[in-house]
This record gives sequence, C-alpha cells and structure tokens, in this order.
Amino acid sequence: MYKLGLVILLAVSTLSLGPTACSTREVAAGAIVGGAAYEYSNKRAMDSLREDYREGRINE
Repeated sequence: MYKLGLVILLAVSTLSLGPTACSTREVAAGAIVGGAAYEYSNKRAMDSLREDYREGRINE
C-alpha cells in the first residue's frame, strides 16, 4: 500500500510540472527511475530472505 501511494505521489508531482523547463522534467524522471530501482532492489532482497527462511538456512 505504501508503494502505491509513493507511485501516485511521484506521478502527480511529475504531471504538475507541466510545461516547465525540460531539465526539471528530466530530474523528476530520473528521481522516479532511481526510486523504482531502489524498490526493485529491496524487493529482491526481501524475496531472498523469505526463501532462506523457508529453506531453513536462517531461523528467526
């Protein structure tokens, strides 16, 4: 749920920039891409932890 709110906030922020300078849009797009890469990395790490826990490689 938190991720959906974050995506909506970033989308609204990007759309609200409207016809401003191109550099502003590029910075906003870069922030969105950076945020997505960060979330993807975190998801992979959490999936790996869950798998290790299920396999018994870690306990608690």
